Amino acid sequence: MPIEELEKRIKSIKKDLRVLKRVYFILYRYKGYSVNEVTRMVGVTKMVGYYLQDPWNKSKFEGLIPNFGG
Repeated sequence: MPIEELEKRIKSIKKDLRVLKRVYFILYRYKGYSVNEVTRMVGVTKMVGYYLQDPWNKSKFEGLIPNFGG
């Protein structure tokens, strides 16, 4: 397998893991946990937690998908 293909797959996996973490963040918020609690649960900072809520509120699931430029 060419190195470029491996790098492409790694990028895809990273993207999927980021989406999964973001979806868990939203799920726990729906279950009533505070931003402080959920940020500790999923391993992000409080600032990132508030950052994740905004795209969810605007675009739902599509807002959680990272946009890797290039």
